[in-house]
Amino acid sequence: MTDPKNLPGVINQQVAVHAEQRGSLVMRGLVAVQEGIEPALSINSDVLYREARTIFDKWWAENRGWPLRGEIDDPDLFAAFKTFQQLADNNYWKSYYPLSVLLDSKEDKYNQNHAQYFANLAIECCLANQTQQDVELWCDLGNMLSSERWAMQDDEQAVEWYRKAAEQGSARAECRLGYMYRLGQGVPQNEAQAVQWYRKAAEHDFALAQLALGVMYFKGESGVPLDCMMAAMWFTKGAEQGHVHLQNMLGQMYSDGQGVPQDYVQAVEWYRKAAEQGLASAQKSLGDMYKNGKGVPQDDVQAVEWYRKAAEQGSGAAQVFLGDMYKNGKGVSRDDVQAVEWYRKAAEQGLASAQESLGDMYKNGKGVSRDDVQAAKWYCKAVNAYSESSMKVNTACPETVWDEYIEAVTQANADVKKKLDGLGIDWKTSL
Repeated sequence: MTDPKNLPGVINQQVAVHAEQRGSLVMRGLVAVQEGIEPALSINSDVLYREARTIFDKWWAENRGWPLRGEIDDPDLFAAFKTFQQLADNNYWKSYYPLSVLLDSKEDKYNQNHAQYFANLAIECCLANQTQQDVELWCDLGNMLSSERWAMQDDEQAVEWYRKAAEQGSARAECRLGYMYRLGQGVPQNEAQAVQWYRKAAEHDFALAQLALGVMYFKGESGVPLDCMMAAMWFTKGAEQGHVHLQNMLGQMYSDGQGVPQDYVQAVEWYRKAAEQGLASAQKSLGDMYKNGKGVPQDDVQAVEWYRKAAEQGSGAAQVFLGDMYKNGKGVSRDDVQAVEWYRKAAEQGLASAQESLGDMYKNGKGVSRDDVQAAKWYCKAVNAYSESSMKVNTACPETVWDEYIEAVTQANADVKKKLDGLGIDWKTSL
């Protein structure tokens, strides 16, 4: 078995300190491995596995099973990873599948090779033990066989394993069957069957299915009628289980008054729950609520705090607002250099408002040396970005709200063109 010290370096080592401080059963079981001591299971393997698996399953559901990119920076998930690693080194085969998922990264060939190694072990062991009445095992088989990331992909076989587990009442398998029917993966595409299986899983309190079903009602998709009240009901059920994306969506619905009475206090409550779990979009929205004094007393300092958390995770919208706060000296000391830094981060992501603001800073020589060429460059990018935005259609947004957005974008585009005119640049030939 692979030595833990030779496994890929996807771990943020600082997380180990936090994990140990947490003091839970899983964290306590990691100390020997973290210190490089030959692994020895000091407590029951099944108990260790079950605690780690609970953490893994929560992460998997909230991230829809997408592979990790880079480091594992969540303390609980880090702890689960180390536990699976320790269990694998003691030939506890059930740990192979989650370990392979946590190692999987298409951007890192070294990690990918190790992920494939454990995936191969996992499928061999699962098939060897398939006669056990173990729905988790059957679901794991389905996940591995339905994943394009592994060479053993067989969608039809995956569906059979999901069905076998679903018939035993596994909500996870019911949700995956809904997914397979919705996409026509391993079965003929059938929206009615997809909705049926999603509903079964949602009624069994599986948050990922509640999210899927809620989105169907919110958008009126897959033969489900548009019904924001039903969407809010399913979002609430999942949010109350701690699903971070559902908490954020529910906050948005309370903020907009969609499917529920408009209630900024409730919006703040749900945004905060998601923000405290580290969701950047919720952190940005919570910053908005503090900035505008909706559901909370107006507080620019708090707004900056939440914008910064989101901005540091790469949220372009938060980066723009944080740049604005520095530019205007709200919640922080005025600092044009910092404003330019945050505008640039967002502008490089293609956000039109950031590109326009960065152009303004170059035009006015604030935070950077005055440079009309750079100003024109960013204004031209903004015109293109605004034009692209005005041609998009968002069926999930209420028509009146979307119309207001398009009107605002169109006006912003016209304003930038005037700025280009002011620089003596013909924007029609410059774009």
